[in-house]
Amino acid sequence: QDIIDAASVWFDDPAGFTADIYTGSNDGLAPFRLGKGEAVSLQLTASDEVFLDTLKHVSIAVIANDDTFGLSIESRRQLLTNTGGSLFNAQGTLTAASAKVGSAQARIDALAARNSTEENALLIAKGALVQADPFEAATELEAVQFQLQSLYAITARMSDMSFVNFIR
Repeated sequence: QDIIDAASVWFDDPAGFTADIYTGSNDGLAPFRLGKGEAVSLQLTASDEVFLDTLKHVSIAVIANDDTFGLSIESRRQLLTNTGGSLFNAQGTLTAASAKVGSAQARIDALAARNSTEENALLIAKGALVQADPFEAATELEAVQFQLQSLYAITARMSDMSFVNFIR
């Protein structure tokens, strides 16, 4: 019980684990803007109670298996039984935290897919605006070729003209 109490005091005291070991932030992330009017916020941090309790019980289990503490087999069994029960009881809150992360991830994935679809639609629309219609371009090219041939024919006839040819 002394080991459990010491671990509880060290993990629960702001001057213990949080001050000595934990280097993360106690503030949740700012909301991520994912699109027009869409944002995802996740206020879950590693300093939340569910993670600290889990880490505390895993640490106690590690201490129970460490030979340097000189614990009897019965003391080890009792420590592992207590921490195992506590970890089993914490499974529901860990699952809830995991569900929060999973929900945010699913929302991000859905919005990413929607944004990708919108981007592709805009690229197709842009292509339709700047791309020449092949049928229309071929029709215009044939018209220009006919005009050029007509111009060459007129130029050729005019170059053959002379007063002698005109009188005949």
